[in-house]
Amino acid sequence: MKQLSQEEAQKEISKYQESIIESFDQAVSTANELADPCFTKRTRACMIRDLAVKNLKAVFKSVDNVRVLEKDNTVLFRIGESIIGRVKKLDKKFNASYNLTPSSEKFTNQQVELFGDEYRLTSVHIGYVLDDFGVGIKNIIITCPVNSGKGHKWLLPLVKGVTENVTIDINEPEKTNEEQDERFKIRPEKQKDKSKNDRTGTGSQGTNTN
Repeated sequence: MKQLSQEEAQKEISKYQESIIESFDQAVSTANELADPCFTKRTRACMIRDLAVKNLKAVFKSVDNVRVLEKDNTVLFRIGESIIGRVKKLDKKFNASYNLTPSSEKFTNQQVELFGDEYRLTSVHIGYVLDDFGVGIKNIIITCPVNSGKGHKWLLPLVKGVTENVTIDINEPEKTNEEQDERFKIRPEKQKDKSKNDRTGTGSQGTNTN
């Protein structure tokens, strides 16, 4: 099965758009009620993710065309016949971070198979971007990850009450090397060791045996 385009995915996902948005809104509200002031932004993000997953499971439990799949503490949502989704926190470029495993490698490289290679699903992140304080959500967005999660083929922003295509700007000032995510830093290759003679200071000159 071919990978879905943004337009094809939107037709399938738009049926559940309002439910997805509401699940995240409720997750944020509950997380803020439960959160302690000393909680870090990362802790809040994890709370929101777990609560959003819980809410989506409850919503989709009674939906015939969506199946909830759970394996190894990972919850996946099979939407329709062609989409497999996973809730993930996204960065400002709408990419997700992973501790890559064989299964997540397949997910983030569009290689999730159902009944063999001829029936490959389109994997998507049901993603969210937190605000700078970690107490609210700036964007809820469906992304089609590629390159082990370091990029995406297309983006599908979800906006309450809006069903047509929504554009979103992902261009931001380029970070310095010190500010870049560790995953994307470019490190110069180490200079190859010089010959043993060079390391001992003799260089290319031979030893005079006279």
